[in-house]
Amino acid sequence: TLSLGFEDVAKEQFGMLGMMAKFKRDKLSRARSIDIVVTPSQYINHSQEWRLDPARIKIEVDSSRVDIDRLCVSGPKQSLTISGVASRERGDSVLIKLDNFDLSPVSMFTSRVGYDVGARSNGSATIKSLLHEPQIEAQIDLDSINVNGIYAPSQKAVSNWDFEQNRARVFIIDRESRDTTIRGYYQPRGNRYYAATRIKNVPMELISPFL
Repeated sequence: TLSLGFEDVAKEQFGMLGMMAKFKRDKLSRARSIDIVVTPSQYINHSQEWRLDPARIKIEVDSSRVDIDRLCVSGPKQSLTISGVASRERGDSVLIKLDNFDLSPVSMFTSRVGYDVGARSNGSATIKSLLHEPQIEAQIDLDSINVNGIYAPSQKAVSNWDFEQNRARVFIIDRESRDTTIRGYYQPRGNRYYAATRIKNVPMELISPFL
C-alpha cells in the first residue's frame, strides 16, 4: 500500500495519490503479474481540483500486456477515461474517451518550439496493439482552440486506418466551413508521418517560431 502526498504552497499545488500493489503468479502459465488498485486520489492546482477515480491496472511482469479497468481523470466539468488492454496483439485495444477535456497541458511539450496551445475536446480514440505498431482510429471534436492567444474555429480530428498502406490517415476538418485544414498520415512502422495544411489568413505571430 502506498499513500503519497505533496504540497507546494508557492505554486498553490497540492495532491494525494494512493494505490495498492500485489504481485501474482498464474497457476497454469506461471506468468507473473502486478495488480495495481488505484484508490481515490486528488490534485489541486490554483484551486482547480482534479480527481483520479478508483481503478485497477494489471501489468504482466515482462511488459507484454497491460489491462486497464476504467482509469478516469476528472476535473471541473471534464474527464478523460482510459480502459482496455495494451499489448502487441491486434485483437487487444485501448479506448480513450474525452468529455470536454482541456488539452492545455499539451503546452508542456509544444512550448519548447514556441507554441502555447489550448482546446476543449470531446470524442474517442481506439488504439489496437498499442505496444507494437499501433493501429489508431479516432473521432474527436475540438472547441475553444487557441494557439499563442489566437483563437481558431472549431475543428474535428479524424483518424482512419489505411489497411493497404498500413498507416493512419489523419484529417483536421473545419466544422463550420467543412474545409480540410490539415491532411496527412502517421505510420507506426518506422515512426513516419506527413502533414499538409491549407490555412487562410494566418497571423504572422504563428509563423514567427519558424523564422
